[in-house]
Amino acid sequence: MKKDEAIRHSYDFLKTNSGKVISASDLAEYAGWTLLNTRTNISKRIRQFLEDDKKQSGKYKVKANIHDTEYADYASLFKQADVLVHEYDEHHHPDVVVYELFMPLTCEDKLKRALDRLFYKDTILPKLRSLEEKKIREVFKPKEGESDNFYFERICKLAGNRFGGYSISHVTGRFRAYDLMSKKEAWNTSEEQNLDYLMDETTAVVRFIFPINATEELVEYQEDGLPLQMQMKFPGLQENVNDEMKQIQWLFRNLFMTTILNTVGQEEIWVLESGKRSQLTRFVASGK
Repeated sequence: MKKDEAIRHSYDFLKTNSGKVISASDLAEYAGWTLLNTRTNISKRIRQFLEDDKKQSGKYKVKANIHDTEYADYASLFKQADVLVHEYDEHHHPDVVVYELFMPLTCEDKLKRALDRLFYKDTILPKLRSLEEKKIREVFKPKEGESDNFYFERICKLAGNRFGGYSISHVTGRFRAYDLMSKKEAWNTSEEQNLDYLMDETTAVVRFIFPINATEELVEYQEDGLPLQMQMKFPGLQENVNDEMKQIQWLFRNLFMTTILNTVGQEEIWVLESGKRSQLTRFVASGK
């Protein structure tokens, strides 16, 4: 049997037997491979579609993910080392902090350039050192015998681990450009000022998500889909939830928000915090 035909037969066999228990010899017979070749293919190429059967040693249960895999992708596994379907561990974060900023779309490019600078150590470290050290040490407790250099390096690394990126989405909205008026007043004012009473505007929503590590859980499931057990990834840190949240809030305020406020030049910026705490903060230009 030609190689491509054998690969196709193995693919069809796995799809047909999804959810069933098979042996290497079953697959070898259907695909036309030798038993040794079959075991090599299972080990190096198609293991991601099989799991060890818990009742019968040496046999495999065909996983449902074979139905989500196109034949072309499956066949590519026999031409190059690759993984199409990863095994995943499930992590739960009961506590999380989410920040969403709302601003005009015209600010997006300027904001991106400002935030992108915070991806670099040689931007974050000087910014941290420029802040009042006493206040930093109230939030990030120094370790015994830790030098200033190591202290700020540690805070910089923590900030880097927390800030891996952000997302921007666009939403359309409709706003009133003047104080509340009657329809007639609105029409007259719009004519005089050459500015519509109601205006359409596209808003950029910038989102930051910070999971709290202290309560992170690893989850294992039984065959019936029910959780088998949930264990803390970092045992002993649960009592540090509030401290960790304060650190996230401090970093966001002093690294991200100061950068944003010094960059976009808007009269008013809204920041919506959700998750562990729900709060709306409005930054309004003084005198407005």
